[in-house]
Amino acid sequence: MWRSRRWLILYCYAQVFEFIFFFNDTATTEIYTLSLHDALPISMNTADKSISLMDLAIRRRFLFYFFGPDPDVLDSRTSFWAEIEGVRLSRVLIGLNSRLMSVGVDRDRLIGHSYFLIKKNDPNPLQTLRKRFRYEVVPLIEEYCYSDRALMSQVLLDMVNADGGVNTEVIDDERFLTTLRALYIKEQ
Repeated sequence: MWRSRRWLILYCYAQVFEFIFFFNDTATTEIYTLSLHDALPISMNTADKSISLMDLAIRRRFLFYFFGPDPDVLDSRTSFWAEIEGVRLSRVLIGLNSRLMSVGVDRDRLIGHSYFLIKKNDPNPLQTLRKRFRYEVVPLIEEYCYSDRALMSQVLLDMVNADGGVNTEVIDDERFLTTLRALYIKEQ
């Protein structure tokens, strides 16, 4: 039976890593030896990162690489839409994240490209994009802006109403496409 409390404790002893897994209050220990040329990739999201600040000793023993949103993924994947009804999704992503950074949101909280990955076999990609904005992107940006309506309007333009909520009238009609185009960064 899985319990909500599971820990992985990593002890570093030169070339030997000892992994201790705790499940159901029982410890099982397995020892693995890694050469100096081996790498142990570990992913960490922003929630993990805030927890990691409590134990700086662990953070000193790892390298951290930033993997930010990659707009090129939206243009290069042939099984996903790169453009929907004349709106280039990579440019929307770049513009949205640029607006987020301009209002003080740090790079760890940028909108990822996965929100814009819509499969080519989707029968209505525009409707899927609308749903993602309504139920995922706008609420996330609301959280990042601490429900500050002025900041939300700077980032999302007309997609936010005066109360700070999702402007369903804009998202449900042609103004949605116009607003997405308005998010574009002007080409240099």
